[in-house]
Amino acid sequence: MQTGLGWAITSGITMLLIILDGKVALASASAGLELCLRTVIPGLFPFLILSQWINRGLGGYRIPLLGKLLPSGCEGISVCAFLGGYPVGARAVGQAYEQGKITRQQGEKMLAFCNQSGPAFIFGVAAAMFSRRWMGWVLWGIQLLSALIVGICVRTPKATPSARVSGNFHQKDAMSEAVRTMGVICGWILLFRIILGFLDRWVLWLFPDPMQVIVYGLLELSNGCCLLGRISDEALRFVICSGLLSAGGICIAMQTASVSNGLRLHWLILGKCLQSLISIALSILFLWISKITVAF
Repeated sequence: MQTGLGWAITSGITMLLIILDGKVALASASAGLELCLRTVIPGLFPFLILSQWINRGLGGYRIPLLGKLLPSGCEGISVCAFLGGYPVGARAVGQAYEQGKITRQQGEKMLAFCNQSGPAFIFGVAAAMFSRRWMGWVLWGIQLLSALIVGICVRTPKATPSARVSGNFHQKDAMSEAVRTMGVICGWILLFRIILGFLDRWVLWLFPDPMQVIVYGLLELSNGCCLLGRISDEALRFVICSGLLSAGGICIAMQTASVSNGLRLHWLILGKCLQSLISIALSILFLWISKITVAF
């Protein structure tokens, strides 16, 4: 009861703020819609469809390295996660749980490392913020390596699911599923873009640019990465970008909760925190090896 009352009060205050400062809400919603149309949908929608075909096509095939981390026949989920980006991997895990291929415990642990920033976003958005384009490859490599390390740390149990759900799969199913998932993702992005609009107007301008980028990225990854250019030091920008890509942020967590069929997020949160720390450490190590000075 108290939780429901708290949400009601918070929602009422938010509604009042939107009414009193409607221009900010409208401008932020427009910016969020433009972000979805220009970046998120073109970069993610094809992967939402293709990931389902990949997952179905690889079902039953063993990939030796990934087979040590994942339940039998679920290696395709990691391929979807590494190639598709947020939250394609989470959706694949949720579907596997819904179909009875994995247990709840397996699914929740898989969320810790099967939900990553994909190459389309890294090369299309993040890499554009650096003068050295090959840094995009390094960022992607760090994401893959850190995810595998997290996977080793939270290795999923090999227990057999208690039940299995079978059914026919058609290509049209992939399209309708992708459209529904894309709508959920864009809805969360619009909501968080409005939140960021109010924070930027009232609070964030008080902080230095690197802190603003971090807050933006931890709330909504796409907006945070688009603002990386505010950080003048390229080495520091690289480290922050690497950490944000691995963390995903609160908006990604909400998207994951919406597409993972009721799986709890405690392992996801733990995995993302751990992966972010690992990615930051690997980024600093790379910069040290490549003799690029980081100005902290």
